[in-house]
Amino acid sequence: MTQLTSEAAARSQSVRRSLFWILGSGAFGLAFSITTTAAYLPPLLHRFTESGTLIGLVLGAEGVFALLLSPVIGPWSDTFHTPLGRRRPFMLAALGPMGFCLLLMPFMPNLWTTTLIVLAFFFAYYVYEPPYRGLYPDLLQSSTYGRAQGIQHVLRGIALGSALVGGGFLLKLWHAAPFVLAAFVTVGACGATILFV
Repeated sequence: MTQLTSEAAARSQSVRRSLFWILGSGAFGLAFSITTTAAYLPPLLHRFTESGTLIGLVLGAEGVFALLLSPVIGPWSDTFHTPLGRRRPFMLAALGPMGFCLLLMPFMPNLWTTTLIVLAFFFAYYVYEPPYRGLYPDLLQSSTYGRAQGIQHVLRGIALGSALVGGGFLLKLWHAAPFVLAAFVTVGACGATILFV
């Protein structure tokens, strides 16, 4: 009996540990996408305008979406009941548009179409992000929050560093490369959270 209990505890610990990393993959994808956008969108927009104000307004629009969407999507995902659960329908709905917008960003012909794609990306990002954050209290005991957040921050740091360093090299090779890479990384990492949680 004692052996069975210890085996069950070991299995539970293993599942919990893997859950931390699977949950953290969402943070990796989000951090990679937003870092790529913040770092490599200005050179992209400089092809169309010399105005730092306009470029700042496009990038600053992220804050508007954060302020307007997060208070709506987060509580809505608390009360949303589907066979896929409460959070995953929102995350799933946002996943394709996030990847698609990142993929299209460097190929737009002018400032206004690029801006529309960037705004659509920010919209999708803040449809995915609040329900994703809601998964942590849904799935984890409060005693494990610190460890889970630690893993999340490690993955965010890796995403930030790799997006900045790797994207810089890729940008020299081809102006679209950082965005194409970010599209695949974001869909893969954020999709893993949806699929495996």
